[in-house]
Amino acid sequence: MEILKVDNLTKIYGKDSTKVVALDHVSFSVEKGEFVAIVGASGSGKSTLLHLIGGVDRPTSGKVFIDGKDNFNDDKLAIFRRRQVGLIYQFYNLIPILNVEENITLPLSLDNREVDKERLNDLLKLLGLQNRKNHLPNELSGGQQQRTSIGRALITNPTIILADEPTGNLDSKSSDEIVALLKKSNKELNQTIIMITHNMEIAC
Repeated sequence: MEILKVDNLTKIYGKDSTKVVALDHVSFSVEKGEFVAIVGASGSGKSTLLHLIGGVDRPTSGKVFIDGKDNFNDDKLAIFRRRQVGLIYQFYNLIPILNVEENITLPLSLDNREVDKERLNDLLKLLGLQNRKNHLPNELSGGQQQRTSIGRALITNPTIILADEPTGNLDSKSSDEIVALLKKSNKELNQTIIMITHNMEIAC
């Protein structure tokens, strides 16, 4: 079953002498439950592509279909993104005054939805954060902070997970743990994952 379709996606910044074509008529599709790695050098448009798929930015032309849906107005797009797309960033983007549990459940709080305690506990176990759930981000290692951001992306059981260089700010041991965790989530939770990376070893 096709979960994502990118159709002739183009993104242009600036104009005339400052014009930059970040994406030029990109098309591809992803099946539900796939784990896809998008590999390319820095500046090749990988993050731009991910932001367009996730609705963080708008394309100059072309369309993105997630689960057959596209063309949302801004209000509907925000709601759709919050419920259907899980974003994992390289630099974690955790809220410093919230503890691990609060950071993970933040998307539910923003959506005025109750927390499924059983799902939360299962996620904390999967992430290896049961003993860190009351800690603030500055009390965590880089790997633990990234695992928290992964939990935040997974808590809503989104249609698709978008990971933007999720290991780019970690040492090799933590990087291996994060990749293994994403693969485990893909296999055990049947999450569709698209990961941006410049590391060919991770992609394999």
